[in-house]
Amino acid sequence: MGLLVRHLKNRGVSNYLQMQVRKYFEYWHQGRDESEGEQCDLMIESLSANLRMEVQNDIRYRLINQMQLLKSNFSIPFLKKLSVHIKTKRTKPEEVLIEESNINDKLYYLVKGIVNASIAIEKDGVNGYTTVKPINPNSLFD
Repeated sequence: MGLLVRHLKNRGVSNYLQMQVRKYFEYWHQGRDESEGEQCDLMIESLSANLRMEVQNDIRYRLINQMQLLKSNFSIPFLKKLSVHIKTKRTKPEEVLIEESNINDKLYYLVKGIVNASIAIEKDGVNGYTTVKPINPNSLFD
């Protein structure tokens, strides 16, 4: 990590960006569970189409049952139909899910980790982000 930091510093990269790069690599190196999860996802993808769909629908339906807002307001048949339309997404640090200027037509449910609701700012000629609200696991957001 020190080698990369020195390289960025020698290239004149701003301290803010150096910190973002450092956080990014620290996150990816600590996440052994994540790489195991990705390997399991690949294994599931290699199943026959019918078995894969059954497994994915079961996983998604179980996720929906963790969402109290949905579970308490909709019938089981509706939730099962809804589970077919859920998509999972693994994100990387600093990945932007929703742009301020775009219309968002998705509802997100955070299973693991933390998402920061941030807005773009410019301070002293440097572009960056400021966190408005951290979003914790088991939260819905859009």
